[in-house]
Amino acid sequence: VYSISFWDLPNFIEIAERAGLPATQYRVQYQLLLSRPFLLVTMVLIAATCSLQSFRFGNAQINAVFGLAAGFGFFVFAEVSRNFAMSGLTSAVAAAWIPVIVAMSLALTVLLYKEDG
Repeated sequence: VYSISFWDLPNFIEIAERAGLPATQYRVQYQLLLSRPFLLVTMVLIAATCSLQSFRFGNAQINAVFGLAAGFGFFVFAEVSRNFAMSGLTSAVAAAWIPVIVAMSLALTVLLYKEDG
């Protein structure tokens, strides 16, 4: 099995395109690897939206279900976006970054709304 280093991917993409080979999968993978740290931060923010509310107010089960649904929804959104890019329907940059930006914005909005008062 041959693997390509993250640092060699841009050069490999350029070589593949010059050779006339499709480099879509490599471009998508490179953008996904670039967005991975922000994806992890987004997952922490999603978890924070349902776990930071005090258990004194009750609704712990509802918060847990909301957290599971939000995490599953984010996963499905990211995978559908990735598959669109792999098939060439969207750009690799959009497929990697739009799910992260949308989910992070929603999670921050919910978190700030809950913690504001």
